[in-house]
Amino acid sequence: MIASHIGNCHGLQIPQIDFSEPPGGKGACDGKAATRKSHVAENLKSGHDIESSAQMKEGIESSRGVRGISVKVSTPLNVPSSNDFKWEKASFVRNLYYDQEGIRTWRF
Repeated sequence: MIASHIGNCHGLQIPQIDFSEPPGGKGACDGKAATRKSHVAENLKSGHDIESSAQMKEGIESSRGVRGISVKVSTPLNVPSSNDFKWEKASFVRNLYYDQEGIRTWRF
């Protein structure tokens, strides 16, 4: 999994990934997302382009940025590709937990 590769590259252990519940209503992140979007929209209106991740970062950080948000631009990991597989009904998975025995999942 990409999460375990990221952890190995940075000396971290990622034991679990939790996904927000799909139509479960507004979460705390929605407010931050709305603020980021408004910063980007204002940046566009003032004549700036957003055609790259660096320009997106500039847009989010414009007007003194968003309180509590730190924006970083990174390059994609060069993860070696393994055998392709199809995970049937993956959209039903809500959480992933990594342990010595493998990956445990929960459905919503």
